[in-house]
Amino acid sequence: MADKYGPIFTIKMGVHRTLIGSDHETAKECLTIDKTIARRPSTLAMELLSYNHATFGFAPYGNLRRQMRKLATIELLSDYRLDQLRHVRQSEIKTSLNELYQLWDEKKDGSGKRIPSSGNNAESGTWKKALQQFFELWEIRDFRCAAIFKMSMILAASDTTMVTLTCAMSLLLNNRDELRKLQQELDIHVGKERLVQESDIKNLVYLKAIIKETLRLYPAGPLGVPHESMEDCTVRGYHIPAGTRLFINIAKVHRDPRVWSDPCSSPKNVPRCFVWGSSVGTDIMASVVQGFELKTPLGEAVDMSECLGMTNLKVTPLQLLITPRLPSCY
Repeated sequence: MADKYGPIFTIKMGVHRTLIGSDHETAKECLTIDKTIARRPSTLAMELLSYNHATFGFAPYGNLRRQMRKLATIELLSDYRLDQLRHVRQSEIKTSLNELYQLWDEKKDGSGKRIPSSGNNAESGTWKKALQQFFELWEIRDFRCAAIFKMSMILAASDTTMVTLTCAMSLLLNNRDELRKLQQELDIHVGKERLVQESDIKNLVYLKAIIKETLRLYPAGPLGVPHESMEDCTVRGYHIPAGTRLFINIAKVHRDPRVWSDPCSSPKNVPRCFVWGSSVGTDIMASVVQGFELKTPLGEAVDMSECLGMTNLKVTPLQLLITPRLPSCY
């Protein structure tokens, strides 16, 4: 529709007028009109999923949302707090790699490789049950707001990180030369005698470029989070009535042919992108690529088809053949 109607147009989604912005100029203007388009639309689905709009991402514009944003910025996502919790992340990554290695050792076939299974329904059910028990425990202790805040941050962060890392690994498996270059970079700057650390990320230029390009081609949330205008406003010279919903077509913005000559594919040398993801998650990918040789079953290409949804899930689960590269580190 953006190809046909241009970078800004409105459609009706049910009874709601909705503005679609598909270039960076429109996105910048819409998201910098102070608080005019800062409100989240109220829907039955979000009311049920977000405990009556109490979660961080879907709270109404106002004091509660400002306080939650301040809390997240200072207490959870500041450089100081991330540095304080670095040892926790490093411990979890090392534990996961150890478990993966042990699983490989137990289940390996005659070729020395195995295919790790996808997360299954039983595991998903256990995770949901544990999360609900965690929420109920905090609610009993009269910390309902804090419980909702912690739960929404966990869900949002884990889902988008999983989607981005899955897409990054899939792209590397479909571009074997880039995978080898990344392993060479890790071997040069980190070596094979220890596991990569967060402090190494600043030296891993190619790794950061790969993450950037993944975020460009496959943004975790291709339409972002919906907004709604609280009052009449003007966007790109067009009158936008109060109550109009807004979606930024991030996937289209990232493939703008005015910015990239070949917007739908990655270059062969240094990947391109103007967005950047934090080091949280980047070190997970670095650890897996450093620690294991990765292949697909029968050497086939990974299907990059996407599901419809708020996040950019793949239609076909990613399956890998793995062989340890650094047995002395486990």
